[in-house]
Amino acid sequence: MEDNEMNEFSWSGLLLVTGCSFLVFCGILKFLDGNYPTLFLYIGFAATIFGSLSWLIAKLVKYSFRKINNP
Repeated sequence: MEDNEMNEFSWSGLLLVTGCSFLVFCGILKFLDGNYPTLFLYIGFAATIFGSLSWLIAKLVKYSFRKINNP
């Protein structure tokens, strides 16, 4: 079962990587130029939050499904 889970596409992983990339990019721009686009900052925060929530919900569903099937 673990092998099948690793072959599936992960939206939460995509959102977390995208969010962290946007936040790091804003940090680099702030360091180099002193100014950063606020839209990138908002996208980074939103993607990180949605990715974290998606990951947490998937873990909770998997845990509750295992608990129901293995009493």
